[in-house]
Amino acid sequence: MDKKQNVSVLSIVGMGGIGKTTLAQMVCNNETVKSYFDLIMWICVSHNFNKESLTKEMIEATKEECNVTNLNALQNALQKALNSKKFLLVLDDVWSKDWQDLLAPTKGASEGSVVLVTTRSPECMKISDESTIGSRGVINLEGLEEHIYWDFFKSCAFDSVAEANNINPGLKAIGKEICKRLKGSPLAAITIGGTLKNQSVEHWTNIKDSKMWELQKEEHDILSALQLSYQYLPTDLKKCFSFCSLYPKGFIFTQSELTKFWMMQGFIEHLGNDKEMRTQANVYIMELLRRGFFQALEHETYVIHDLMHDVCLSITKDECFCLENGHSEQKVSLDIRHASVFEKKVFLKEQKELCKYQKLLSLKVGPNRCCITVMETWCNVFKHIRSLSLARCKIKKLPENIGNLKHLLFLDISGTYVKTLPESFCNLYSLQYLNMMDCSKIECFPKGFYKLVNLQLFYLAFEMVSLVERFENIVKAIQLYNLKLFLSNYMKIEKLKDLDQLSGSLCITNLQYVPSKEAAQKAQLSNKTFISKLRLDWSINDVIGNNGEDDNEVLDGLCPNHKLKELKISGYRGRNLPPSWLKEEFLPNLTEVEFQYCAKVSTISHLPRFITKLVIHWLPELENLQNLLEPNHLPALNHIELKGCVNQELLSVELFGGFASLEKLIIEVCPKLRSPNAMVLPPSVKYLELIYCGDLDKSIPSCLQNLTSLETLNIRRCNHLVSIPAEVTSNLKSLSKLQLIDCTMLRSLGGHQFLECLQEVYISGCPKLDVTRGQDINIYRKLPSDLLEEWKSSH
Repeated sequence: MDKKQNVSVLSIVGMGGIGKTTLAQMVCNNETVKSYFDLIMWICVSHNFNKESLTKEMIEATKEECNVTNLNALQNALQKALNSKKFLLVLDDVWSKDWQDLLAPTKGASEGSVVLVTTRSPECMKISDESTIGSRGVINLEGLEEHIYWDFFKSCAFDSVAEANNINPGLKAIGKEICKRLKGSPLAAITIGGTLKNQSVEHWTNIKDSKMWELQKEEHDILSALQLSYQYLPTDLKKCFSFCSLYPKGFIFTQSELTKFWMMQGFIEHLGNDKEMRTQANVYIMELLRRGFFQALEHETYVIHDLMHDVCLSITKDECFCLENGHSEQKVSLDIRHASVFEKKVFLKEQKELCKYQKLLSLKVGPNRCCITVMETWCNVFKHIRSLSLARCKIKKLPENIGNLKHLLFLDISGTYVKTLPESFCNLYSLQYLNMMDCSKIECFPKGFYKLVNLQLFYLAFEMVSLVERFENIVKAIQLYNLKLFLSNYMKIEKLKDLDQLSGSLCITNLQYVPSKEAAQKAQLSNKTFISKLRLDWSINDVIGNNGEDDNEVLDGLCPNHKLKELKISGYRGRNLPPSWLKEEFLPNLTEVEFQYCAKVSTISHLPRFITKLVIHWLPELENLQNLLEPNHLPALNHIELKGCVNQELLSVELFGGFASLEKLIIEVCPKLRSPNAMVLPPSVKYLELIYCGDLDKSIPSCLQNLTSLETLNIRRCNHLVSIPAEVTSNLKSLSKLQLIDCTMLRSLGGHQFLECLQEVYISGCPKLDVTRGQDINIYRKLPSDLLEEWKSSH
């Protein structure tokens, strides 16, 4: 690299499916690389090379705002964003020699900046003499060596190493023949291997003898292998995969996006609940991943390899087309049935030209601006349309003539700025699916909305439900998830009665507004079988009354569904817990229980035997957990928190060693705890916090003796603690974080090697501790060298 040039280029060249993008992803995810560069950007270039849209993507990758559209302004904005920064820019799947024009704004970047380019064409990588960038060279990726590739192919075609190494000679010979045709491509091995897995010798022979191999046009062409893999997909997966041609190359999918897309195309049946559809979609996604048709990215996102996208296009060329930034990769027939539009800016001409495809059955418009007059024209000409998605489009209203779409089954306007729905909307009698999530600007619904009785799935924020007149006519269709309901004199709990499609978590607050058990039962929580987490809250700042007996009755009336996994009760004013329904025969799947701010509760008589997490916060009247918090009663506990139980006196801490799965233990502000017997802990404990816990601190350091898995130790206000000797600290082999605060009698910590190995140390208010010399220590990674050396020498 020329020292005068701050930006250099490294290119990865190889045939499609050889692993160029995978190698680039590994580079970007490397921790050393991440720490070296100030900024990492990933841009998928592909065939549709457009300087404006690609420059805008680069600006967005820097996390800077971008409100300009012309190229000159975009380049100025990018130059400003990159100024004095050391960046890594990946340009993936480059086909045009013009890619170098994108780098004009990078001249102000810091020295050491790198552009990593992946391409199938070596011709694209010739850098002109006038260029302001230097070259770091070319990495030519070629197919794997034969013996390595054979091992990789077997790993794709068999479930286990043992099975792969013990195949019969006949099957091995067939497999070797197939391997020769895959050109050493990992992608081809994954897709063909997935097709062969758990199949008969006859199936392997059919693959080997397929006529599709004869379609290979070039020496390194693997498209025929990918097309062959597609031919052997189950029918439902064929539809799900092929219609992904309606998305541009490099599009990153979420499970939610795929679920919605497949459902709107009719590929996932209406199973009556969003959760069931997501489960079915996940089955499809996992199978397509296994067969190599999808590739997994971070955070449960997915992408289709550009060669697999080519397969999509070849299959659906007469049925689907995608318009991206005013361009399409294919010639489009007037008989096309499915279209999509993805644009960075408004291409009015192209949007209008869609009107000539009058046989469209589905239209998906990406997150961009749509002209209302164009949409009005669409509603006049698309007489047969069944599915319309305008999700996240920057539109404020729908056309008045949307009621013309008599056959419309699926409509998605989620994330738009729509304020009202036109009166003609009520004429969409066939509508089965309507998504209005994140339509935060909505002000009212048309009066006849309740007539849409064919709605099966209706996604709507709960606070919008009250805007729908006679919503009980369509309530069965409403899909709500992770709902928080604030009760008041106006919002009654019976509003939940018919919302049986609620899923995820449900939080009901201000339960003091519920007057009786009978009123609570009107919510019919037991019918809401898709709720896995339930939180029941009474206001701590109660102004309605303070009748604990009423709370006890109300809580008994809030019996949840039998599939519930997590329960949290807060602010409850009764004296006794748990409610009558909190038993394992009623809630066999319950794993987590939390009680907090229950000011009058004095006893907790029982809990389901196999819960794994128990949290008790600020129950000041609670006196006796001795007979409950024992391994023979709650053997599966791995997480225990006990805070603010200021009247709690006895715990059977000598039995805690029997909690074989215990990983986290917190005991805090329980000053009356007496400890006639020393606490014993199992070696499984990873996190231990003891703060102002009465006589319990007399068990330190003996309770630490066998904690070889302990990672975090937090000790505060433990005034019986005098020393943690070396014979104890030497066993804390996993410890990385230590806090010692206000332990006024603590005098020594044994063994300097113990402190040297810690990543984080905080010591405060320990005036007699020799290592601190009476000073606070707040250290991350290591102790101050002068203190550490002095301490070493004194020990």
